[in-house]
Amino acid sequence: MRTIRAIFSAGQLKPLEPLDLPENTRLTLALFEGDDLPLEGLAAAAHAGGAFAFLDDPREDIYSQTDGEGV
Repeated sequence: MRTIRAIFSAGQLKPLEPLDLPENTRLTLALFEGDDLPLEGLAAAAHAGGAFAFLDDPREDIYSQTDGEGV
């Protein structure tokens, strides 16, 4: 998953940078007006795209109950 900025003009979405996609590629779009994604949208996009899936790997669990102090 990646984020693409675009402008809607004359009934078409016009990307602001090259997409490097094969012709006729089907996409699913999430539309957010403005330049900033709302926190909920950012969290949903990260979850849907698997951005944090690597944390499920047991090798990422490097801390134990004895590390540091609770907050």
